[in-house]
Amino acid sequence: MEDRYGIQLGQALLIFDIFVMLLSLTYVSIPQMMYALIASFMFSQVVILVQNGGYSVRGVLIITDKHEEVAEAILEELNRGVTYLKGQGAYSGKEKIVLYVALNPTDVRLLKEMMEKLDPDAFISILNVEEVISPDFIVSKRERKLAYK
Repeated sequence: MEDRYGIQLGQALLIFDIFVMLLSLTYVSIPQMMYALIASFMFSQVVILVQNGGYSVRGVLIITDKHEEVAEAILEELNRGVTYLKGQGAYSGKEKIVLYVALNPTDVRLLKEMMEKLDPDAFISILNVEEVISPDFIVSKRERKLAYK
């Protein structure tokens, strides 16, 4: 379904459930429908989690004036690669170096703590990443278990 329509199975099930609930609105009370909607949402999230095999990665974009210092800290302390991207502020017109790094969810917390010390004024955007394809990025089973404790 995802390859053909671009929708994950869990999302498709949730959309179908919402459609059925809207049709049954005349037969079911609002509180019952809300409980059913919450249960459907939770079920769809479990389906997505199982479908992805527990694979969870975050992409982090960092805009900071201390890009070299931050990149070095990520390389040494988190043992993750960092990519420099060229950026330009739309309002200021200033050129900036944007850092991109893919992290496990547990590493995101460490990165936040690290950034609080290195540059509390940095702009950080954390994204859910569907998949990382790289021989250099490996999620070990140990790390995966830690991410879900």
